[in-house]
Amino acid sequence: MCGIAGWLRAGGESPELVTLARMGRALAHRGPDGAGVYVDGPCGLAHERLAIVDLDGGAQPMVRRPASAGRDQPARDVFALVANGEIYNHQALRRDLQRRGHRFSTRCDNEVLLHGYVEFGDDLPRQLNGMFAFAVWDGRAGRAMLARDLAGQKPLYYAHLPDGSLVFASELTAMLEHPAIARRVDPRALSLYLTYEYVPSPYAAIAGVRKLPPGHRIIWQDGALELSRYADDPFERARRPYLVLGEDELVEALRERLSRSVKRRLMSDVELGLFLSGGLDSAAVLAAMAEHVDPRTIQTFTIGFNEPSYDETRHAAEVAGLFGTRHQVRTMSADDLLDLLPTIRGWLDEPFADPSLVPTHFLSRFASEHVKVALGGDGGDELLLGYETFLADTAARYYRFAPTWLRRQLEQGVARLPVGPGSFPPGFVLQRFARGASATDAPSRHIRWLSSVLPGEADDPLRGELRAEVSRAELERVMSEPYARYEGLGHAQRLSAMYFASYFSNGILTKIDRASMAVGLEVRAPFLDPEVIAHAVAMPPALKLRAGLVTKYALKRALRGTLPAHLRHRRKHGFGMPIARWLRTALAGELRRALAPERLRGAGMLDPVVVTRLVEEHISGRRDHRKLLWTLLVFEWWRERHDVRL
Repeated sequence: MCGIAGWLRAGGESPELVTLARMGRALAHRGPDGAGVYVDGPCGLAHERLAIVDLDGGAQPMVRRPASAGRDQPARDVFALVANGEIYNHQALRRDLQRRGHRFSTRCDNEVLLHGYVEFGDDLPRQLNGMFAFAVWDGRAGRAMLARDLAGQKPLYYAHLPDGSLVFASELTAMLEHPAIARRVDPRALSLYLTYEYVPSPYAAIAGVRKLPPGHRIIWQDGALELSRYADDPFERARRPYLVLGEDELVEALRERLSRSVKRRLMSDVELGLFLSGGLDSAAVLAAMAEHVDPRTIQTFTIGFNEPSYDETRHAAEVAGLFGTRHQVRTMSADDLLDLLPTIRGWLDEPFADPSLVPTHFLSRFASEHVKVALGGDGGDELLLGYETFLADTAARYYRFAPTWLRRQLEQGVARLPVGPGSFPPGFVLQRFARGASATDAPSRHIRWLSSVLPGEADDPLRGELRAEVSRAELERVMSEPYARYEGLGHAQRLSAMYFASYFSNGILTKIDRASMAVGLEVRAPFLDPEVIAHAVAMPPALKLRAGLVTKYALKRALRGTLPAHLRHRRKHGFGMPIARWLRTALAGELRRALAPERLRGAGMLDPVVVTRLVEEHISGRRDHRKLLWTLLVFEWWRERHDVRL
C-alpha cells in the first residue's frame, strides 16, 4: 500500500526531478516507510512506500531489465513500476511466471506486476486478484500502461496535457504540485459534488484532471492516450443466474467464497486486525478469520460515541466476546473532532462530504497504533442489498398507488415535523422518504434520498450560472446510467449495480482509502474479492432482499449457528457522528467563519444569501440542514487549503 505519481513527457525531454520529488512528498502520509524517484528518458516515476510484504526487498520504483538484456544495453531497455495496493494472488502468479522462465529477486507481491507485464502485456490486469493502481513503463517500446482495480479501491488521477504529456498520482494534492495543473475548480465537478457529496468518476474537482474509472486501463505512447475497460462486468453474470443450485447450496457457496477471500487477505509480514462495528458484515469477516487463525490472536477495533443513537460499542463487544478476540474500544467526542479537523483539512485532497469520514479516520488512527493492516466489511451492503434505502424503495412503490392529493397532503405534513436529535430521527427519516418517494423512476428516488441538494431547489447554494454548467440529465446520469445499463435484469439487481458503480465506488471506497492512508494504515475488503462479487451478483434477488423486506438474507442465513438471531437481524445502524448537534454547538463558530458572506462573495461560487439562511436556520434549530451544511463546510475547507479559484 503506497502513494504513486508520475510524469510521462511527450517530445523527448526528461521530466524534472524536482517536480517528481514534490509530487512524491505530497503523498508521504500514504507511505511512511520509504520513498524513491526514477527518471529514464521521457518517463518519471515517484513512490512513497507503506511496507506490508517483503519489508526489506520491495522498494519502488522497481526497475528490471528484460531477461534477454545484456549489461551493455542502454538504460532505456528496462521495465519500471510504481504500484499502490496488494495483489492477493501474487504467489500463484509468481509460480506460473517462474515456470515460464522468470526469475524474481524479491518476495514483494508487486514484483509480479513487472514480470507479468513482460509475459501478458496489456492483458496483465485481468490476471490480478487484488486492490491496485499501478503504472508500468516499457522502455523498449516507449509506452506505459496504467490500471485500476475492478471495484476502485485504490485511486488514480491523471491529466493528459495539451502537449501530449501524461501526469498521474494517487491523490489530487500531488497533481497540484505539477506546474501544468492550475488550481482551478471544475464547475461541473462542483455541481456534482453538491448533489452527491463526492465527485464521481471520471470527474475530478480540478479542471483538466480526471479519475481513471474502476476496471479501466490507460495506454500512453508518444503523447497519444488510449482509455479502455479491461475488466469483465461482474453484473453481466446476473444475466446467467445459477439454475442448478438450491438456496442452501447458494448460501453455503457464499460462506465458502468469503472464507477463501479472507484467507487471501491475511497475507502480511506485519500485524493485522479488524474493524468491528457490531454490524453483520464485519461480524461475517471475523467469523471467516476465525476459521484460519486463532481468534484469541485477532485484534479488533471499535469506536463509540457518548450519544447512544450513534453508539454500537455494546454490539461490537458482544460479537468480539463470542470469538474471544483482543478487543479494544475508544470513544470519540466533539473535542476529538475539533482536534482532528486541522489534520483532516491538511490531507483532504478532494471535497468529500460523507460525515463518516471523520469517525473512520479516528478509527484508523486508533488501529494504526497497534497494526498496519486492518480488514473491514465494506461491500456487503451493495452486493447483498443491505441499505435502508432498498427497504424504502419497496415502500415507495406501494406509496405511489395512493392518490396524488393524499400524497401531497402527507408530504406537506411531514415537512412540518420537527427533526429531533440523534442518528436518523423519525422526522428526518420521514422527510427524506417523502423527498423521493413520489419520483417515477428508481434512480430519481435514490438520488433524492441520498443527495444534499438538487439543482433549482430553494436550498440550492450554487450560483445559477455555475449550475448551468451541468444539465439535470447529466447530473442524474451518475446513478441513472448504471441502472439503465442492466435493462432486462430484475429491479433489485439493477439497484445493486447502481449503488456499486456510484455511491460505493466513488463514496465509500474513497472514504476508506483517504481516512486510513492518511495514517499509513492499509484496509482490506474481503467482500470485494472477484470470486465473492461474481457469486453475490449472480444469486437470485430474493436471496439478497427477501420479499422486499429482509436485507442481506443470504448472509444472515450463512451466519446461522455463528451469530445469535438478535445480532443477525439487528437493524442496520450506519457509521456516522452527531453532526447535526455538533454543527449547532462545537462547530457553530467554524460554520459561521468558513461560510461567512464576505468569504463566499470573494470566491464567487456559492450564493451568500442562501448559505447564510441555511446556517442560521440550522443553528437556531428551526430546520435540520446537516447534510448540506457539512457538504458546504468541507468544500470551503478544501478550497481554502488548496487556494482553488474559478
